[in-house]
Amino acid sequence: MKLSLCMICKNEEKKIARCINSVKEKVDEIVVVDTGSTDQTIDIAKKLGAKVFEIPWENDFSKAKNYAISKSQGDWIIFLDADEYLMASHIGYLRSYILEAENRKKDSIFIEIVNLEEEKVQGIFKTIRIFKHHTDISFKGRIHESLSKKGGKLEAITFTEPLRVLHDGYSKEAMEEKNKVDRNLEMLLREYEVDPMSSDLCYYLMDTYYAKKDLEQTWLFGQRVLEYDNGSLFGIKQTTYRRLLEICHKMQRKCGEMRKLYEDAVAYDADYPDFDYEYAFYFCEHKEYEKTIKYLNSCLSKMDKYKGIAESNVMGNVIVVLKLLVRCYIEEGRLQETVPLLVKILRVNPYEYTSLYNLLSIVGGLETGEALGEFLKKLYDFNNVKDQMVLIQMSQKLGNQELYDYIVRGLSKMDKERLGIK
Repeated sequence: MKLSLCMICKNEEKKIARCINSVKEKVDEIVVVDTGSTDQTIDIAKKLGAKVFEIPWENDFSKAKNYAISKSQGDWIIFLDADEYLMASHIGYLRSYILEAENRKKDSIFIEIVNLEEEKVQGIFKTIRIFKHHTDISFKGRIHESLSKKGGKLEAITFTEPLRVLHDGYSKEAMEEKNKVDRNLEMLLREYEVDPMSSDLCYYLMDTYYAKKDLEQTWLFGQRVLEYDNGSLFGIKQTTYRRLLEICHKMQRKCGEMRKLYEDAVAYDADYPDFDYEYAFYFCEHKEYEKTIKYLNSCLSKMDKYKGIAESNVMGNVIVVLKLLVRCYIEEGRLQETVPLLVKILRVNPYEYTSLYNLLSIVGGLETGEALGEFLKKLYDFNNVKDQMVLIQMSQKLGNQELYDYIVRGLSKMDKERLGIK
């Protein structure tokens, strides 16, 4: 089986090497279609062994991608954007997953795209980026193109542990650098003139206006997505409901409208956790903390079980959900209920300082310095200089002398010198 990496790009000298190198050891060829780079993109791609084809840009992503497919020789194709890269820990599964798809007579594979901004997860969604090289399979749509199969639907396989591709092209910096929002809007409006009742186009317009912070237009096109109800995009209705719930309170729409929107959303997909998070956030903004707690706990319960393909903002952001829940318990004076939540947060990110401060503030007065130190050893490496410094600074900030003394007693002479402790 021959596997091809296909890409289209323009002026991606900063990121193209990262993308290619993330899969290079497992692919048999690299096909890059360049649409007019004026930087070092082409030279970098060639040095990494890519076959580079240069074509003029015609404001049509599908046309460029289908051209790349036509130039590839692989039996299977993995199609990535230059600002995407396969997680290093997943590269070993790439070929075995394709072989499994072959054995099960599937023509494509779902992967997870993890959207990053400043190295923080902003959302996760499933999509197809690995597929058979076949004349019936091609991209459609001038912008926000999607894969389609002539005469039928793609037979895609979903793995319990899907391949993950990281994407940082829609970070604030990247959007400003490339003016992607304005470019996308111009192209979408042209398509919309031709097909004004397409839920898919309305969805992309909703998303683009949201990026421009135009909430009225975001709301308008989101409502049209649901009204026309003819979308073909994976998870289109879930993510539309989520977006509308998110902006409903920002637009100061009536409480009854928010409730109806939530009820309609849950009626469509009762398992999607983001609906509960957005509804909880609405109640939190109105200082209704008991209701916030109810829906955040519902969100967490659904996160543990969710196996859907719709893009989710909370699935990769459990800390955000837990921190909001902690805040509500504190507002309600239910401090002991925050302890297991704070521990969960620190297991994910031990340097979440606000959570560490809250945890030590709550349990510090109930435990001896030694008992607290022993407990913290389950979360921190007391031989690690960074962890030592964090805990020493926090114990000083809280005025917990017993904890400070316990930590310092365990330091070596070298550690003390390094930390400036006599």
